[in-house]
This record gives sequence, C-alpha cells and structure tokens, in this order.
Amino acid sequence: MCNSASFTIRNFAALLVHYDKIELVDAKVKYYIIYEKLFLILIITLLILTFYFFSFAQNTASTKGTLTIELTNFESNTGNVRVHLYSVNEKEAFPKNSIKIFRLKVEHILNRKATIDFVDVPFGDYAVAVHHDKNLNIKMDMNWLGYPKEGWGLSQNIIPIFSLPSFDECKFKFDNTHRTVNITIRNF
Repeated sequence: MCNSASFTIRNFAALLVHYDKIELVDAKVKYYIIYEKLFLILIITLLILTFYFFSFAQNTASTKGTLTIELTNFESNTGNVRVHLYSVNEKEAFPKNSIKIFRLKVEHILNRKATIDFVDVPFGDYAVAVHHDKNLNIKMDMNWLGYPKEGWGLSQNIIPIFSLPSFDECKFKFDNTHRTVNITIRNF
C-alpha cells in the first residue's frame, strides 16, 4: 500500500508526471497529487504575472523628470527670484495669478544669474513666469502706467507688446527626463 509518508522526491516527481498511469490504491494520494499540480500551476502563473507587473512598472516610471530653468540678465543680485511653473491645468491663471500655479521656487541670485531645478515633474506642457523680487515683498511692483518696476521673464522669452501673453504663447513641451529652459530677464 502506498501512503504519503513513504514518498521520496523522485517517486513524487514520477507521480506528478505519470499519476494517471500508476494504479493508486488510496484516493487521498490521488487528490493530493492533483492539488499539488494545481498548486504548481498557480505558483508559476503568479511568478509570470509578477514579472510582467514589475516590467510594466519600470516602463511607466520614466514619465517624470527634472526641469531646469536657467535665468540670466538680472539687474543686480539684490533680493531673490520667484519662478512660477504653470501646467495645462493652471493655464487660465497664467501669468498673473501666482497662487494658482503648479509649483513655485524662490532662489537667490548669484552673479546676476540663477538656476532652478524642478524635480519629479510629470511630462506635459508647461509655461514659466519669473519675477525678480528686489525688495522681498513677494509681489511684482508696478509703476503708475502698469509697467513692472522689477525684472521679469517668460518662457519662450516672449516680450508682450499690448497685453500679457497667453499660456499657449509661452508653453513648451516637457517630455524627457531632463530639460533646460533658458529665460532672459527683462528690466525696464
């Protein structure tokens, strides 16, 4: 009589492959072998699914990157620079509303230049508005005609003539793990 305690690994492997050709006396052993085969199939299926899941996760991990903004032509090193990054979701707020933005960075100016890195930025369309806050009052100071007293800049280095430009005029595509955007500061 064949009982489950007397199986060796070689006998068990032979039974897995040829269980239907071997006359089994005990029905429990036959069901045990069937369940073992099903368990083995389940384990292999889970391993395959895990492999595909991690392969897919690695492919989608590269949908974000680092966006570097290089700013030049500051009038002085006084104060700091406020860099407003707008995504498509905030396009209606561009460039006047500095509260409804995707991200904001404030940095010091060195040698009339500044470099700002935005990390983990999802791929998409963006626009940048820059403000040289000389007196550190967190707002763009204007003269009596409505022109800025402090330095400013926009992505695509747009220079507005009669009105502020739209998001679509200043936007750029961010679709790589690293991109650098150069902006020249305008001083009136």
